[in-house]
Amino acid sequence: MCAIHGILQILFQVLLIISGNLSFLNWLTIVPNIACFDDSNLAFLFGSRQGGVKDQVSKIQAKEALGQKPPTHYGAFIRRALNISFGVLIAYLSLPVIVNLLSSKQMMNTSFNPLRIVNTYGAFGSITKERTEVIIQGTMSQDPHDPSALWEEYEFKCKAGDLKRRPCIISPYHYRLDWLMWFAAFQASALLGVDV
Repeated sequence: MCAIHGILQILFQVLLIISGNLSFLNWLTIVPNIACFDDSNLAFLFGSRQGGVKDQVSKIQAKEALGQKPPTHYGAFIRRALNISFGVLIAYLSLPVIVNLLSSKQMMNTSFNPLRIVNTYGAFGSITKERTEVIIQGTMSQDPHDPSALWEEYEFKCKAGDLKRRPCIISPYHYRLDWLMWFAAFQASALLGVDV
């Protein structure tokens, strides 16, 4: 089930990458999904030569199957204690994040502690019902205030605009200016209270 989940998540992220949505965030989301695959799933990545990693793991697994466990070292207890301590710390620091998640007025991209270990992340705390746009125009007219001046819109490669235009594929490169122009429209309409 774990491997199937990993495959489905990675395929979903690849679908989002192909669609050009959020770009690098999808690549980052794939990384933790690699943990869904165990040694048997990833064995093809390692050579089967004598004394190699695959050979050593096979020997250890054969000994464990016979009930022979390697002696536990002092470092293993220290590592286990540190892992549990970090787990408890993360759980404790996550309480304000969970409260924020359940709140009707979520704060996005916020840190709740000075260590900045646990925080909230999200592109959308709420969804708007209207879409505002920042449109940049220019004119070659000598007098831009002349009513007969011809103004032309500068089209961005990947910014939302013409509804009939095919969406661009922006992965793995992220068109940051185009992305920020979209968010600038949200902020401008909220701060100024005007249509843009």
